[in-house]
Amino acid sequence: SCVGYQGHFTETSVALVNHGFEQKFQNLVQDADLVKAAKKFRGNVDYKLVQNDRQPREFRFVETWKNYEAARKWKEEGLPSTLFKDSEMVKA
Repeated sequence: SCVGYQGHFTETSVALVNHGFEQKFQNLVQDADLVKAAKKFRGNVDYKLVQNDRQPREFRFVETWKNYEAARKWKEEGLPSTLFKDSEMVKA
């Protein structure tokens, strides 16, 4: 989902990981320094990863960008474009 705020573009992305892989997902994101990379990416205003307390398999990326184009470039050219392409990451 997304919303415009003070001229910025804010969206959330949801990652639902398989049971028992919560820590593996957190380690992947932490080892890749994903949040730090996002915050350094051109056009980023804020970037957070939060875990749902009631559904610990659900993680949400809360991203604020200067505009839609910056968010699109992050997904297509930034770290997510390679980090989440592993077949283990996309299995249902």
